[in-house]
Amino acid sequence: MIHSINVQWKIMTHKMEFIFAFLVAVTYACISLLYNFNYYKDTDISKIPAADTLFCMSSYSKTWSYFEVIFPFLVILPFAISFINENRNGITPMLVYRSTHKQYFLSKAVVCFLGGFLIIMLPFLLNLVLCHIFFSNNHNVIFGEYGMPNYFRTLLGTNQGYRTTFHAKPFLDVYLVSTTLYNLLYILLLSLFSGLVGVFVLSWSYFIKKHVILLFLPFFILIRITNAMTVSSFNIASQNHEKLFLNYSIMDYFSPFSFSGQNWYYMLLLCLMMILFCLIAHVYILRRASKGILTL
Repeated sequence: MIHSINVQWKIMTHKMEFIFAFLVAVTYACISLLYNFNYYKDTDISKIPAADTLFCMSSYSKTWSYFEVIFPFLVILPFAISFINENRNGITPMLVYRSTHKQYFLSKAVVCFLGGFLIIMLPFLLNLVLCHIFFSNNHNVIFGEYGMPNYFRTLLGTNQGYRTTFHAKPFLDVYLVSTTLYNLLYILLLSLFSGLVGVFVLSWSYFIKKHVILLFLPFFILIRITNAMTVSSFNIASQNHEKLFLNYSIMDYFSPFSFSGQNWYYMLLLCLMMILFCLIAHVYILRRASKGILTL
């Protein structure tokens, strides 16, 4: 099994798709930092927001909205399309010959997860470290003066004009201990989710014959649908205070201080459904392989 993972790892790290995705993520992390340099170059140092507030994953970051657009495509590139490419190039039988069908598909899923995990974890850690090197680690936050009423109202969610299941910011206890630890938690969460999305799309590729473009559609469509559901839920809750507002937008759950109305039970359920699909797809492709139908 270790040998199979090592083989798949070498294949992934030598692919242009993985290198391109990693470079795009690093470029985004650097551009976000450079944007902050330019934006606050004439600002008094005592008024510049804290390093953790200028972090590229924060919803207050001026560049985060652009990353939300490319994320559905970025996490697919590292290794999620590898099965179709290997079938197209006719090298799948050779890779399976060196192991077993079970080891081949399991190692591919493990490496695909690691690829999606690393293209988020490493660049965003780099950005966080650089923010702490070049900006002050003070208490300047964008949503209110530290220790003043609006600061606490934002954290506790008591300034909302609508009803939600959970008013306070997610993982508030972690934020109150350390804002840096809070950002590290979100880097870990987005990295794990990125890896899961990669495996989800890889599993989807087991049902696709040739058209790689179809692999980019499911998660992209899912994000668009959940964004539309969020807007609808917000409009209803704003007009009818008996209704609860639920934030369905996937990316809001992986950005510090994003839009309110989050319910992490919803996100956990979504992730469990994706994992279940991955398991079903894995069983499906193993049965096909056992019948000698490996290529699509």
